[in-house]
Amino acid sequence: MNSANRDRTPGSLTTEKVQALLDSGLNPGVRCRRSLANAMTDAGEKISVHGVEGWFKHVDSNYALERSSLHPEHRSYPVPKRRWTAILNLFDLDPELLEYDDVDFRNFCFKQKKKTPAVARESEKSAPPLVFVLYAQRDGDKLYDEFLWLRRQGINLWWDTSSREGSEWSDAVATVIERARVCLLYGSRALLESERCMRELQLVRDMGLSLVAVKMDRAALPGALADVKQELPVFNRSRKGYTDELLQALSRVMYRRVGDLPGGVTPVNGAVAEPGPVELDFNRSGIAVLPFANLAGTKEFTYISQGITEDLITLLARMPELQVSSRMASNAFAGMLVDYRQLRSSLGVKYVVEGSVRSVADKVRVNVSLTDLTTGSQMWAQRFDGLFEDLYEAQDEITAAIRDQLKLQVTGTPLDYGARTTSMETWRYCHLGWYKTFVEPHMPGLQEALDCFYNALEHEPDYAPAHAGIVMALGTGMIWGGVGPDKFATALSHAQRAYELLPENPTVLWSMGMMEFISPNPIENTLKWVDQAVALEPSNAAYLAAQAYLLAQTGRHEEGLELCTRVRQLSAGDLRQPFINYMVSNVHICAGHFEEGARTMLLSDKLQSIDFVWFMSGFCWFSLNKRAEAIAAVRRMLDSAHRSLHFFEYSIHQRLWPQHAAGHKQAYLDFCAEQGLD
Repeated sequence: MNSANRDRTPGSLTTEKVQALLDSGLNPGVRCRRSLANAMTDAGEKISVHGVEGWFKHVDSNYALERSSLHPEHRSYPVPKRRWTAILNLFDLDPELLEYDDVDFRNFCFKQKKKTPAVARESEKSAPPLVFVLYAQRDGDKLYDEFLWLRRQGINLWWDTSSREGSEWSDAVATVIERARVCLLYGSRALLESERCMRELQLVRDMGLSLVAVKMDRAALPGALADVKQELPVFNRSRKGYTDELLQALSRVMYRRVGDLPGGVTPVNGAVAEPGPVELDFNRSGIAVLPFANLAGTKEFTYISQGITEDLITLLARMPELQVSSRMASNAFAGMLVDYRQLRSSLGVKYVVEGSVRSVADKVRVNVSLTDLTTGSQMWAQRFDGLFEDLYEAQDEITAAIRDQLKLQVTGTPLDYGARTTSMETWRYCHLGWYKTFVEPHMPGLQEALDCFYNALEHEPDYAPAHAGIVMALGTGMIWGGVGPDKFATALSHAQRAYELLPENPTVLWSMGMMEFISPNPIENTLKWVDQAVALEPSNAAYLAAQAYLLAQTGRHEEGLELCTRVRQLSAGDLRQPFINYMVSNVHICAGHFEEGARTMLLSDKLQSIDFVWFMSGFCWFSLNKRAEAIAAVRRMLDSAHRSLHFFEYSIHQRLWPQHAAGHKQAYLDFCAEQGLD
C-alpha cells in the first residue's frame, strides 16, 4: 500500500493530537495555541504563537514547501519531534500514548478529563444550567434579538460575540462548553462552511452535551450531530409558534432531572429563584458595570462595547460615595444570565448597570439600565443613538443619571478629567494598551502594549492617556524585566508631555508616580503622586493596590493591610490580576505574613515568568525556614531570564521591606548566591 494512502498518525505527535489536548482542557491554563506557546516558553521551550500556528499550516512558510499530511483523509501534520516532550509534560501525559491514532488519542483525552471534572465555583452552584449557543457569525444579525428574548425568559444563554469566523480558538469558548449542560445549535449553510463552528461542534460532542437544534435554511444539518445527545426533534425557525416551543424544550433539557437542581432551588418560568436574601454590610453603595453586550457581532463593536464598559467603570469610580467593582471582576458574568442575589453575593454590590451596543444604519445605539439588586427592580433605563463621537456625551448622561438616581454628590470637576478623543482608533488602541500592560502575560504583553500606545499617538499625538500608558509599560518592564534602563529618558519625555497636557488627570498622575519609582528617589515621592490619583479616583483598585504597596514600603504596613481589604472588595473575583497580586503580596511580606505573601504572589500564572516574583517567593519561604521551598523558588528564578545579584542587592536593601533587618536580607542574598545567582 502506498504510504500516502494509510494512516501514519500512530507513533507521532500530530497537529490533530495537539488540538485534542487544547480542546479537552486537560490543562485548564492551556486551551488555545497562544496559551500553549506561552506555557512552553515559561517551561524553557521558547516558541512564539506564530511558531505554533506554523505547525497547522499545509505549507512551510520558511521554505515555501508543501507539508505532507500523515492522514489520508484529513490534515494532520507532524509536530517537530524536539517539541514533543515539552508539550506532553504540560498535560502530564506519557509518550507511549502517542501510539494511538488521532481519533483514539482524542477520545482518550476527553475520557481523562471526565475522570477529573472541574470543581464548580460557588457562584455557579446556584446559577441556572448554562446553555452554549453554536451559530455562525454571519447569521448573528438574524439571531441576536432571539438570544436576548430567551435570556429574558430565564434561559442562561452564552454566545460568542468575538466575530471570529476562522479557525482561531478561544479559551472562553472552550471553558463555556466545558461548563455547559446544553448546546443550542442554529444550523445553516454558513455554519456548515465555518471551520470554527465545526470545531465547536466536535467539542460539544466530546463533552457529552445535550443538543437542541434549530434549522435556519434548507442546508443539511452537520453530520456530526449523529453522535450528539439529540433527544428532541429539530425545530424549524420559520414555523409559527416556534419560539415558545423552543423555550419549553430548552427548559425541559436544562432541568431534565430533579437531582440536577441546586439544593433548595426550584425552576420558576425557566429561571432559578434562590431562597433567602444575602445580607450585605457596606459603608458605601456598591455598584458593578456588567460587560456591555456586542449585538452587532463585529470586531469594531467588540472594542466599542468593551470601551464603554471600562469608561463607565472609570467615571463611576471617581464618585467618592460609590464602591465600584473592577472590570475584571464583572467580566466573570459576561454573556450569562445571573440571578440578582448571586450577583450581590459574588461582587458585594447593591446596584448593577447593564447594557448593549449595536449598529443602526450608520449610528451606534447604546441601551443601558440601572437595577437595584436588593429588590430586583429597574430604577432607570435609556437608549442613546448617535455617531461614535457622541458616545462620550452618552456616557456623561448615563453617569449623571446614576448619580441622580442614587442621590450622590460630586464635585464640579468634569469626571473625564480632559481625557477625551474623537478618534475611535485612538480610543481603541489606548484601551487595548492598558489591558495588555496589566492583564496580558508580562512578555510579550508589554511590547504589544507599547505598540498600541504608539499607534494611538499616530492618530492623535497629544492624547495624554497614551503618553501615560507608554510610561507605565516602560516602567513596568524596568521593574519586572524586559526593558533596560536605556529607556528611562524615553519614559521621562512621555511623562512630562502627559503632565503638560493634563496635569490633573489621575492616569497621568499615576504615571508620574511610576517615573519617581523607577528613579533613585525616596519612595515617599512616588506615594505623593499616587495619593493624588486616589483622591480623584477613590474606587480604582489598581491605584489603591499601588498606594497600599507604597505605604508598606515606607514602614506603614498596617495602613497598607487595611487598604488591601478594600482592594479585595473592589476586585472581588479579580485576585489573579497580576499587578494587584504583586502589590498585595508585597504588603503581606512587609507585615511578616510570609505564607500569605507567597500564596498571593503566585495566584496568577501570568506572573510566573518574572524573576522578581520567584525572588520574593523565595524570601517568604526562607523567612519561614522552609529551605526546600526556598531552593525551589530560587531555582525557578534562575531558570528564567533573571537579572544579576547586584540588581537584587540594590532592590532588597534600598527599596523593599524596611520592616525586616538588613542582616536577614543579606542572609537571603547569600543563600541565593549559594544556589547560583551571580
